[in-house]
Amino acid sequence: MKTGIRLLVPKHRIGVNIVCLDSENHILMLKHTFHPLVPWGLPGGWMDPGETPEQCALRELQEETGIANAIISETLAFFRNSDPDHLNIIVMAHIDAKQPQITVDEVEILEGEWITPATVPSQLTKHTIVGIQTAWSRKNIHFNFPADHMAVSEF
Repeated sequence: MKTGIRLLVPKHRIGVNIVCLDSENHILMLKHTFHPLVPWGLPGGWMDPGETPEQCALRELQEETGIANAIISETLAFFRNSDPDHLNIIVMAHIDAKQPQITVDEVEILEGEWITPATVPSQLTKHTIVGIQTAWSRKNIHFNFPADHMAVSEF
């Protein structure tokens, strides 16, 4: 039975993003090297086999920024993306410090910034916008992203 499932059930890639808030509810945004059409986004990456979404989020956060002391609090959203075909999970985490130092992985990340509702970059993907809006709404922070700034492409 297990062999039949492995052969017949399609395998899907799973991506995980992390909405990381500091002690003043700033959100960490990264400018990604490999996303030329929509460079600004949340930390994240592909789940490894046997890894939980939470483990993936914390691993990617540490790899991309050097931040190792975040605590996952909840899952914010799930999306199915078609290009490339994958499931995307967004989790929220907290850091008990104000804008901790970021050490970017210079291969994948060009720069990082701690943002407020007034400093959100334009041209973000839908899943990034939903993650930010949901996280800030949990903190009673109102944020509306202009519809005309939503990127058409995920990558």
